[in-house]
Amino acid sequence: MGSPREVVEEAARKGLDGLAITDHNTTRGGVAGLREAERNGVVVIPGVEISSKRGDILVLGVMEKVDFNPGRMDVGEIVDFARDVGGVVVVPHPYRRRRPPTFVREVRVDALEGFNARTSRRLNEKAKRLAEREGIPVVAGSDAHTLGEIGNGVTGVAADERTLDDVLEAIRKGKVAIQRENPFKLTERIAYYGVKVRDLLLHGRRYMCTEEG
Repeated sequence: MGSPREVVEEAARKGLDGLAITDHNTTRGGVAGLREAERNGVVVIPGVEISSKRGDILVLGVMEKVDFNPGRMDVGEIVDFARDVGGVVVVPHPYRRRRPPTFVREVRVDALEGFNARTSRRLNEKAKRLAEREGIPVVAGSDAHTLGEIGNGVTGVAADERTLDDVLEAIRKGKVAIQRENPFKLTERIAYYGVKVRDLLLHGRRYMCTEEG
């Protein structure tokens, strides 16, 4: 993906008011991105995409550096963690998982991705129908793994003020709507796999927004 500075600068260059930085199973990239927010005029939402026993779960608004063991926590435990730290729970790409997202009837989530730029149109439409059926607000996600993908999915947020706290509160209240849906392009797919292979060969690490310093 690049450094938090590069990510935030790219978002600002594309005219985005804000973005969430959510690496897999660590908040380090998102927390590092907070340092770049003020100088670029972009609201950075630090978060994490936790690999639960029943698929990936996004927690937005985690302000401390926390690492998670993949597959160790159930969805209910993740929701409890989110509430304890004042975070927001979002279900990403709900049908791009091995098990159906039936847990949305068991636990209260704040939003669900009705559009994910890396997910097929059919599965995105299925996600929108699930959200409508269960009364869950929908958001869009770029699921960006390269700088060029930033902004492929944009969520409109009716926040009182352009601050992190107000944005999180607006999501909690369901004051969100899908604003932009740009599917994953072939050129972006080629760029993604090229950088992913490079990082695995050179660094032996997963592809994520690396922390600076």
